[in-house]
Amino acid sequence: MTAAILPFGKYEPEIDEGVFLAPTATIIGRVRIERDANIWFGAVLRGDLGPIRIGERSVVEDNCVLHADTWLAEDVLIGHSAVVEQATVHAGALVGSGCTIFEGVEIGAGTMIAAGSVVRGPLVIPPGVLVAGAPAQIKKPLGGRAAWWVKNAAPAYSRLARAYQDGFTDEELAEMSEVPRGT
Repeated sequence: MTAAILPFGKYEPEIDEGVFLAPTATIIGRVRIERDANIWFGAVLRGDLGPIRIGERSVVEDNCVLHADTWLAEDVLIGHSAVVEQATVHAGALVGSGCTIFEGVEIGAGTMIAAGSVVRGPLVIPPGVLVAGAPAQIKKPLGGRAAWWVKNAAPAYSRLARAYQDGFTDEELAEMSEVPRGT
C-alpha cells in the first residue's frame, strides 16, 4: 500500500527524496514536500485551490487536513487531527492536536498553539509565545515544558519516520518510546 499521490488538473505533487509518506496519506495537486518531511497516516494535503508547501523536516501527524495556500517552514509540527487552511507557520512552530487554524493566520517561529485551539484570521502571532483557547489568545512567552515540546517534537517524529522507512531493532524501538506525546 502506498500513499495516494494525485494530480489536480495540470498540477502534480512534488516530493523530495527522504520524505516519509504513510500509506494512507493523500497528497493532491499543488503540493511541495521538502526533504525529510513526514506525512502520517490519514493526513490529507489538498493543493487544489492553491499551493501547499511543507518545509524540510516538518511533520504533519495523523488525520490532519491542510488545504490551499498553506505554507509550513522547516521543523514545524502539526499535531494529530489539526486543520490548517490558508495559513503560514514559521520555522520550529508547533500546532497542537485538534487545532483549527483559519485563513489569514501567520504563526511566528518557535510558537506553540495549544491543543484544541481555534485560531481565526487575520492574525499575526509573534515568535516564541504560547497561544491557547477558542478563540485563541496569546497567553505568555513560551517557556518550561512547552518550550521543550516545541524544540523536540519534530526531530523526534523525524527519527520515528526514518524507522518506518528503514526498519529498526528492538533497542532502537525502546529509544523511540521517548517520542514526545500529547501534541
